[in-house]
Amino acid sequence: MIQGKIPEELAISMTMPFNLDKVTKIITAIRRKESLRAIKIMVGAEFF
Repeated sequence: MIQGKIPEELAISMTMPFNLDKVTKIITAIRRKESLRAIKIMVGAEFF
């Protein structure tokens, strides 16, 4: 959060396959928190 505001969208760029586990953990942590579940998450980059 930035100064108490929850974003509507989050974009994550992943270029290396070995970062997939880290991206998965980030998304899981966001989805576990009730107040953040409505955030739309976009993942992309050369890897995908």
